[in-house]
Amino acid sequence: MTNFDRFLPDPQFTSFAEAAVAAEKILQIDLTACILNCRRAMECGVKWMYSVDNALVKPWQDTLVNLMNDGEFREIVGKDLWKRMDHIRRMGNAAAHGGKALTRPQAELCLENLYIFLDFVAYCYGTDYQEGQFDRSLLEEQPAAAVPAPAVPDVDLDALIAENQALKAELTARREEQKQTYVPKPLDLSEYETRKLYIDAMLLDAGWTQGQDWLDEVELHGMPNKSGKGFADYVLYGSDGRPLAGIEAKRTCADVARGRHQARLYADILEKQYGRRPVVFLTNGFDTRIDDGAYPERRVASIYSRRDLDKLFNLRAMRTSLTCVAVNKDVAGRWYQESAIKAVCDSFARSRRKARPQRAALGGRRFPHAEGLKASPDFGVPVQKADHARTRATPQPSGKVFKTAHMPRHGIRAAKQERIVTPNHALRAEGRRKFPKSVQPRSAIRQSRLHLLPVGRQRELKDAGPLTQIVKAGKQGQRVLGPQGQTIHIGP
Repeated sequence: MTNFDRFLPDPQFTSFAEAAVAAEKILQIDLTACILNCRRAMECGVKWMYSVDNALVKPWQDTLVNLMNDGEFREIVGKDLWKRMDHIRRMGNAAAHGGKALTRPQAELCLENLYIFLDFVAYCYGTDYQEGQFDRSLLEEQPAAAVPAPAVPDVDLDALIAENQALKAELTARREEQKQTYVPKPLDLSEYETRKLYIDAMLLDAGWTQGQDWLDEVELHGMPNKSGKGFADYVLYGSDGRPLAGIEAKRTCADVARGRHQARLYADILEKQYGRRPVVFLTNGFDTRIDDGAYPERRVASIYSRRDLDKLFNLRAMRTSLTCVAVNKDVAGRWYQESAIKAVCDSFARSRRKARPQRAALGGRRFPHAEGLKASPDFGVPVQKADHARTRATPQPSGKVFKTAHMPRHGIRAAKQERIVTPNHALRAEGRRKFPKSVQPRSAIRQSRLHLLPVGRQRELKDAGPLTQIVKAGKQGQRVLGPQGQTIHIGP
């Protein structure tokens, strides 16, 4: 008997429930295979949700990471459950590609997180939900013998969506109704368990190697306590042997801010010893924040890799002050453009990470495009050239040139309203017979009015050659210039 047997009676869940049962049965034999089966079962479950829920739209690439990071999906499963699922994904990647030794507690946590995910799916989409709890004692009862694992083929999401098309409306309505009463199951682990399971998974996924560039419980001297000693939870080292970052871990349900002061004390000691202040990470396994000493503390998706930290320190060494930036007058030579650039540089010099210059839209026929200013003390100040909308001559497929007559009036949105006159044959290829009167070219007007004239007049105009320029269009007729500059009157 396994924890996942309760999901087998519902035929909707068969495809991923069988993989989950196999993952628990193989725990005693192969930890790597257990974690891989957990990931496969979760991926099948995620794709099944996309096939039956109208709120979920298939992304451009249906990999597991893209499916999980869709905004609608994250909103449906909630923050806590998404973090559990992300842990399964990370551990599955480590088992498939990392080649590193995995522990039984890590496999057991993957099974527990998978159980909670399938329990959520059964609660929201199942027909006969029965509440249950993950029982760790059942993990010890599994026989330590070879268990044939069922083949879990790659799921074709498009075929699955087509198969479950008829169920979408019903299951979407059921999920919207049931999710309102679902009670999330938060983790409450000790600090040690959090560090060894969730934070270790983040470090493995970022490419850190325990015992080489990642050390646990590093003893530091100089702490302001009676013993004068302290132990940093994690210290990450660079290729030169100097620390790149220190990590302070807290219990999963504890606020990471509780370790801020202690982590800064550790960073001060490491700075005195090595002559460089390391980056500080505060994490409880679910919420991770960074304090790099240059900008205010902020939330990040995960702990940085060694390559990212090396790049961060190299950019700091090459960084110059933004207070004396020379503005390129050829690109931004107007006084308000220069003022905007200097204001952005001053903002970044005061440890702000974002700046957004704005201008009110101008009326009339001329308007400036918005200056694209995206600068950073680490990456310089690229400035997009500002220009003005003006009448443009646009060469057309026929070789003729027609000028745009419509000018936008307000903002960049109005620029999309600019109309370019095209030859008649181009519109005819699109299925339109003729131009609107306001934008008809010369050839279209000549062909549309020529048949209204007397036969002799028609012959005279054909002999005069192509008409080149419209001078005036009136209700009584047309006056145009011929190829030799003569004025030709069309009309009664």
